[in-house]
Amino acid sequence: MPRSWLNPKQSDYAGQLRFGVIAIVFGITLLIIGVNLNSEIWKTLLASGGVGILIGGGAVINSALHSRSRAKKMKNEK
Repeated sequence: MPRSWLNPKQSDYAGQLRFGVIAIVFGITLLIIGVNLNSEIWKTLLASGGVGILIGGGAVINSALHSRSRAKKMKNEK
């Protein structure tokens, strides 16, 4: 049974990149919705949550790219 898009294997770099992009799109959506609300409480919660998810998505992408390049280096050394 294949894993879902939200839970890729550590060796599935394409899945990790896909998950990072999904997180970034979701973070941007939350940020836009949060900024356009009238309620200060919801504006703060959604905008700060969106920024946090953007940072997390970027970290996932950065980690996947770093791991993939390290794996390619190890493969080429053999």
